[in-house]
Amino acid sequence: MGKLWFIAALVAVLCVSGCGAESSRAEQKNASAVAVKSIEPIETKGESTVANHIKLNISQQEYTAVLEDNPATRQLMAKFPMTLEMEELNGNEKYYQFTEGFPANDEDIGQIHAGDIMLFAGHYVVIFYKDFLSQYRYTRLGHIENPQGLAESLGAGKAVVSFRK
Repeated sequence: MGKLWFIAALVAVLCVSGCGAESSRAEQKNASAVAVKSIEPIETKGESTVANHIKLNISQQEYTAVLEDNPATRQLMAKFPMTLEMEELNGNEKYYQFTEGFPANDEDIGQIHAGDIMLFAGHYVVIFYKDFLSQYRYTRLGHIENPQGLAESLGAGKAVVSFRK
């Protein structure tokens, strides 16, 4: 009977110390995960890197655009290089309708600026060439850095726009 108590006590001690070690390992793993998260770089809105600069060619004019970092722009960039025949709308924008949808994060934009590149209704990539107020909701894709001459390059009617990294 004495041996049985000794074995039961030994098993209990081993279980308790094993559980404590496992718990300690889990705590260390969680602490490491928190430490990794805390040292990840934080992106500041408005900052840009070379990776998000693209080129647009419109009527033999080259423009540089800076894209937002979001799922819609990543999906769009996966199609580069591409050339789109964009339709005219409202005397202030050109658009192209994709059959596939893009992940949208629509917001009330309010003020549209010449050179803004937006996603409308998850399917339409839009390049604006005039400033105006808008009540529509868009997902920001990016903007052309220097839109001077953009309206003239896009012209009246349809416009052919090439996108590349």
